[in-house]
This record gives sequence, C-alpha cells and structure tokens, in this order.
Amino acid sequence: MVPIPISEAEFLTYDDIVSGFSIKYPPGWERAQNVDKSVTFLAPKENNSDINPAGLRIMFKEIVSNTTNTTLASITQTQLSTLKNLYPDIKILESIETTFLGHPAHKIIFTATDNTQNMRKAMQIWFKEETKAYLMTYKSDNERFSKYLPTIDKMLNSFYTYKN
Repeated sequence: MVPIPISEAEFLTYDDIVSGFSIKYPPGWERAQNVDKSVTFLAPKENNSDINPAGLRIMFKEIVSNTTNTTLASITQTQLSTLKNLYPDIKILESIETTFLGHPAHKIIFTATDNTQNMRKAMQIWFKEETKAYLMTYKSDNERFSKYLPTIDKMLNSFYTYKN
C-alpha cells in the first residue's frame, strides 16, 4: 500500500506551548503526548500485523543555567553514548554535523534492534537553542524507511521554536 501524497497545506498543526515548538503533521497520523513530555506522531498502520508503524518523536530538555557551556559536541557525545548503551547491535550508517533551523545540529542514521526485538532504521537530529536541547527521532522498519522519509522531511521542515 503506497501512501497517498499529502500536500503540506493539508497538514495539521501541533503547538507545544510548554516545550516552545510547533510542527505540522499529516492528517490520519496518531499523535501521543508521552509521560516524559515528548510527543510522538505515528503513521497509520498499513495492516493488522503492523506492530511498528513509522513515527517521529520529538523530545526537549531544559539545559540547566549553570551549564551554559553545554555544547553541541558534548550533547552529541552524550547522545551517541546513550544510543550505544541502549542498542548493543547499533550500526551507524551516517553521522554528520549539519544545520537545522539555522542552528548547528547533528544528524545520525542508524539501524538497531529495538525493545520489541525488531530491526529498525532510525534518523535522529539534535540541536541546542538557548536553554533547550531538542531531539527528533524518526524510526521505521528498514523496508519502509525511504517510503516515509519525504513526509518526515516535510514535518521537520515545518518545525519551529518560539519564545514562551
């Protein structure tokens, strides 16, 4: 089943006033607020046996004021270490410095076995803006990663932060 292309004009808007960001997402995608204050957007299941639909999760973390010297490099080192601890079989396919919303950012693409024992492919982008660090994670089955990437790119391109 091929997803029907959705124009960005049809996307719904999600505003997170607490975290200070807004993002657009496709109609029909499930949105869930998580206990850790992150938000997840899940693609519709393609069939009844689809236990791991593609999804995008956005997390943010306040950076304590006495750690204003927290750099992208230190965030990157912490995140890579966390990923290696969470996923012993991680295979990093790409790890690059990039720009996101005009901020220096880091992007990583990797494969790993998730907590449901399924091999998944993921892309993470993280960046720091003033006193907040944002982490965006796109996960999918290996076979469907490229299929949903254009939609995820549209979502990420609609992301913006604002002052509370």
